[in-house]
Amino acid sequence: MPGSSWFQPGLALNIFVSLFLIVIIPLLLGELVSIPPGPAAGLIVATLIIEYSAPVAGLAAGLPPVYTGVAVIFVASGVIFLQYSVFDAMYNRSEKVRGFLESIRQKYGGSERVKRYRVLALAPAILTVGFYISPAISWLFGWDRKISFLVMMSVYSLATAGVLIAGLGIIRWVFG
Repeated sequence: MPGSSWFQPGLALNIFVSLFLIVIIPLLLGELVSIPPGPAAGLIVATLIIEYSAPVAGLAAGLPPVYTGVAVIFVASGVIFLQYSVFDAMYNRSEKVRGFLESIRQKYGGSERVKRYRVLALAPAILTVGFYISPAISWLFGWDRKISFLVMMSVYSLATAGVLIAGLGIIRWVFG
């Protein structure tokens, strides 16, 4: 409904892209490697619920490790992308959100810790508070999105690889 105040074509496109990353790509990749939609959808849901621990669920369901790792990374990237889109839509539509954002940036933007670590603070954040909170932190402080996304996804990918390795028992085999 173009012209309505609630309709935002940019947000609609971003929601579509996010759903494509979260749902369609993992299902299509599963189809390519002969994984039924049920277990693939289960992995998607597990990723949305338990984040970087989801590879254990994928391995327990008998999914191939490479597929499991790639699928959960796509889900995480879609969730992060969606959050930035929703935050921007709220900022563009609400004077209260704009005021809140400005007050946060004024109050904490000059903090010595925030200045020192900046976007690198997202590395431990993605591991501790996950991909639901870390994009909000990045957005609140106005950190560069591309770098923030790169940091979050790099750490998330490494954590996923670590969980897969641990889940496969490789660590026990190497050091055991």
